[in-house]
Amino acid sequence: MSGLSSRSSAAPAFLALSCVGFIASAPAYAADKPVDAAKTHMVDDQEKQLNRDEIVVNGKTVPATTLESPKATRSLLDTTQTVTIIGDQTIRKQNLLTLRDVLQTIPGITFGAGEGGGGYGDSINLRGYSANNDITIDGVRDSAQYSRSETFNLQQVEVYNGANSVFGGGGSVGGTINL
Repeated sequence: MSGLSSRSSAAPAFLALSCVGFIASAPAYAADKPVDAAKTHMVDDQEKQLNRDEIVVNGKTVPATTLESPKATRSLLDTTQTVTIIGDQTIRKQNLLTLRDVLQTIPGITFGAGEGGGGYGDSINLRGYSANNDITIDGVRDSAQYSRSETFNLQQVEVYNGANSVFGGGGSVGGTINL
């Protein structure tokens, strides 16, 4: 037993001595020596040369284009739904040739081709809900099967996220797409 007690009392002493040895062997950092006056003068000259060039910025305000829905009675900022409107200029600039191309740029819209035995065309899902019956053309419900091929005659594409029964009568809770 005496050998066991001497080992248990030696462990804390060994630990304390090893900590002291570790601290003593750590490098000591002294204060930096003072900088020469010539070096400070050279740094000041360099700063003056850097600050010598003058930069002039001329700007102009770009007029903001706002898109509004002809069916909405309030401004889009006052609506309770998330509304995304893509105008004809954006459609042309981004070279969006089909309705599918336009809708792929809108967050929350996914497509499923021929899934679930849905019949003809694409299966459009808006926020996870089928939006095949929630497509309107100028506010009139339509499946948009004939207007999906070209976008040349679209002024804008409006996507209203959320329960569209508030906006256009019966429909799913995903939202509505107005062409």
